[in-house]
Amino acid sequence: MSALSAVVPEGLEAIVGAEDASWLAAEARKAHAREERYDDVDGAAALFGEDASDGEGDDWSEWLDLFFVADASHWPPAPQLKYHSSIGAIGHGDVVWAAGEEFARRILARQAPFEALGPGIRVLELGAGCGLPSLAAAHTGADVVATDAPVAGGIFALAATARSMAPQLSGRLRVRRLDWGADAKEGPFDVVLLADVIYAPTAHGKLLATLRGVFEAKPRAVAVVAFCLHGNAPDDRVLAFFDRARADGLAATEVDVVQRDASASMRETVLASDPKRARVHTWVLRVSVV
Repeated sequence: MSALSAVVPEGLEAIVGAEDASWLAAEARKAHAREERYDDVDGAAALFGEDASDGEGDDWSEWLDLFFVADASHWPPAPQLKYHSSIGAIGHGDVVWAAGEEFARRILARQAPFEALGPGIRVLELGAGCGLPSLAAAHTGADVVATDAPVAGGIFALAATARSMAPQLSGRLRVRRLDWGADAKEGPFDVVLLADVIYAPTAHGKLLATLRGVFEAKPRAVAVVAFCLHGNAPDDRVLAFFDRARADGLAATEVDVVQRDASASMRETVLASDPKRARVHTWVLRVSVV
């Protein structure tokens, strides 16, 4: 790894903001130190058949390697959309789940509940993962902020997607790290996207706390939830998310259920074969009384 590893890649701060750019730089230094220790002890250069510490390339390519970010993949139903993923964000930043694909399909088709999505609409995605729904929304002309947990590989992969796709997007795509329970920055937002993020009932309270902040900032906002029942927890406990949302003063309405095929990413990464894991339930949340 050359001295470029210490330099924040050009244009990164415009995508992730000054605070997250500094955080990523600190994470890059940690990753670089781990890489050097590994090379000293186990001979990473010999293992990978190359010099693991002195790769050539610009600052973006060096950080892509450092955070184990893969080359961009095209989404087959809409090849104009391409995204990066990171094996350093296992389970969310390295898989395109069926719910994310269903969101992207609906958004590009302007299908309910996304008929009005486009220029002038501000969108927040929570738990963005590979960011396909955010990418589709920015393609329509919306101003989008994709957020996910503070895992450096996942955040940098999202930033790389925003950078590489910027010339093809009608709107804007920015990236922020966000722990659920905290308020989302850069608001207020008109639409919130939640694709396959309610599978863990223990996280429902924090997720709803973040949503509460969005609705307080803009009571007429709409949150759209798409999810599959993966078996991580009993189905009734996953669906209890909507009971908790109603208890928080939100109206929760089911839109439909669509059976999709497991995405290529799901088949390759998690070997998903149960049809339930690609059966997408879509719901809308709104403030009950505005």
